[in-house]
Amino acid sequence: MAERINDTTISSISYRTLMRAYRLAEVHSHSWETLVAPLIPKKKLSPQDLVRELALQKIKVKDQVRIFQDKTGLKARSFYYYRREANLSRSQML
Repeated sequence: MAERINDTTISSISYRTLMRAYRLAEVHSHSWETLVAPLIPKKKLSPQDLVRELALQKIKVKDQVRIFQDKTGLKARSFYYYRREANLSRSQML
């Protein structure tokens, strides 16, 4: 379960979820992980990693932006910011 928690997913875990998981671990010491697993969000790629992953695919930049927006909920401006931060050239993006 620890592999599902990273900087991106930790912010979406509420205090209430943590308390619920703690209580489940107290009561069901042998099966608490299977009970808590649905409460923990699946591991997500960071926006920076997603931009790098999309750059490796041979798809148009417009399509990369659309996929980025669908998966992260961030704006196109963020996509271009992360792309610039990753020093990805135009030839890598086409």
